Amino acid sequence: MLKQTLGKYKLILGSKSPRRQMLMKGLDLDFEVITVDTDESYPKQIPTEDIPVYIALKKARAFDKIFMPDWLLITADTMVILDEQIIGKPHTRKHAQQMLRQLSGKKHSVITGVSLRTIDNERVFNCKTDVWFKPLPMKKLHTTSTATLPLDKAGRLRSTGMDRLTSE
Repeated sequence: MLKQTLGKYKLILGSKSPRRQMLMKGLDLDFEVITVDTDESYPKQIPTEDIPVYIALKKARAFDKIFMPDWLLITADTMVILDEQIIGKPHTRKHAQQMLRQLSGKKHSVITGVSLRTIDNERVFNCKTDVWFKPLPMKKLHTTSTATLPLDKAGRLRSTGMDRLTSE
């Protein structure tokens, strides 16, 4: 039924994210990946929980000059929020370890904002998931190799061997 509903559109995923591409493939839909560089800044006065939707919309509007009438464009942004503060993407092993220490034994939120856009309509929404970390064993954290730490990914701990340290 979903394929029939989408049949008149060319599905465009406006994201380089391998995880988003994997999700789309899991829906068994034909889609094309097209990306446009987008400034992901946002006004300071926006409530923290609204930032992912703001950026998802900004990413969608970056397609204005190339948007085609038969497209259904999907853009998204994900952020990790701890104590009303955005936890960015770790870029070094040390930074990743510091972030994991911050999250240890605490609850944080992962919020994804999504924009679905056609030539005539645009819908936006967000999805918020609360994640509780068990206290992380610091000795294991210090001995984890560089290759297994979650670098450059928001809200990403799967495949690190640390996934069993979180509770659903």
